[in-house]
Amino acid sequence: IAEQKLQELNHIATKDPSVFLEDGNEELENAKCFGCWLPLGESRYFSVACGFNLHIKCAELPHEINHPFHKEHPLVLQFSIKQNESKIRDCSFCDVEVNIDYGSYYCLRCNFIAHVKCATKYRDRYYSIEAKDIAGNHDDDLGVNPITCVIEQNEGGEMTRIKHFSHAHDLILSDNVMENDITCDGCMLLILESFYCCSLQCNFFLHKACAKSPRKKHLWFHGCQELHILVVGYLFKCNICEYDCGGFSYKCNKFNVHICLQCSVIDYRTKHPGHQHPILYNRNQHGRCNGCGETWRSQFSCKHCDFNLDFDCSRLPLTTRHKRHEHPPALTYHEGNDYPKYHYCDLCEKERDPNLWFYHCAICEFSAHPNCVLAIYLFIKPGSMYKGKDHPHPLTFVWKPYRYIVCGKCSEPCEALVLECAEPTCNFVVYWKDVRPPSFGFTSPVELYKAEADAITHDC
Repeated sequence: IAEQKLQELNHIATKDPSVFLEDGNEELENAKCFGCWLPLGESRYFSVACGFNLHIKCAELPHEINHPFHKEHPLVLQFSIKQNESKIRDCSFCDVEVNIDYGSYYCLRCNFIAHVKCATKYRDRYYSIEAKDIAGNHDDDLGVNPITCVIEQNEGGEMTRIKHFSHAHDLILSDNVMENDITCDGCMLLILESFYCCSLQCNFFLHKACAKSPRKKHLWFHGCQELHILVVGYLFKCNICEYDCGGFSYKCNKFNVHICLQCSVIDYRTKHPGHQHPILYNRNQHGRCNGCGETWRSQFSCKHCDFNLDFDCSRLPLTTRHKRHEHPPALTYHEGNDYPKYHYCDLCEKERDPNLWFYHCAICEFSAHPNCVLAIYLFIKPGSMYKGKDHPHPLTFVWKPYRYIVCGKCSEPCEALVLECAEPTCNFVVYWKDVRPPSFGFTSPVELYKAEADAITHDC
């Protein structure tokens, strides 16, 4: 539609010589551009007999664009979308209704729609698709399946035994979540519902959702327009949350950075359990975060009420673990107890703001600040192995809840997550910070140690 409309204007002058604002044409003064829906004003415009008017800048809009907020398919410039084509009328960027009689960028396949001014607001956030590319096939193979073979299914069609590209053995579906400390090898978070586990019981687990993470993916918050590749087997520093991580990551080959699975699943438009309405990411939303109380310049916001949430708070685990607490505390959004004596953190023993988010265990009335609960190496799984230059044997990450052994490097008492020598006759224990390479960082991950028996095969 847009292409046809713009072709109609090829023979029209930039300004219709028969019509000028100086003549006091009230109808034209009130006319709006069919592209951006703003008044024509003194701007140069096209004026045609059918009343289809455009600013010159809108007449030069690209017919198709790729945008980081919708990288799956191109967005096409459309005018007068049919009533049955667009069920969602709110702009996917600003959450304000789109007048479908005017110009908009639209994806028919996903029913994704945006104001022209929203889609093209930041020139560095989108790029035009050249005319020679428009006729091409846009069905890029975004969803390369991480499940290389489905071996068994139940009567409902659910996969019960699979081969996954990340593991050498078959994975089977399990509902046995009796233990409190089963950690997903993909996102490094606790598993509290049905999951996939190794058929040979080698301590490998995946959430069902993590097992389906596509091997190639666009990430809306990353400036690179290229696909990110799902990789496994590394210790890396996430480019977004800045935690040291050991699970799956999406790698940007252009900038050589890794993004953890937990950060990668956050959408720019999301529904968080801590708020009743959907929230939308706004890079110009300056205000106080309802989760942590800090003031940020860019964050998620709600159009219905005064609610803001920064990116870090949006990715807080809903449940987690802590070395000093038996049960997994849950992320809690409001303090239900009005007594001031309950408004303290049970870890740092400092006062908590009852209006801010915290972790709480209802079984034993344990409450703590999120920063106190989330250990610095929370996203490295115990049992992972690393072999560096500082020790002749492979080292295994283990939890040491009590300070009864000293670090072999810094001589400080060891607690929380440390590395322990895998050789039974060697008693070497060390903190990760003392053995990680000096070059370790956002662009310099290190490989996890894998025994030859763990070599991955993909035969079905």
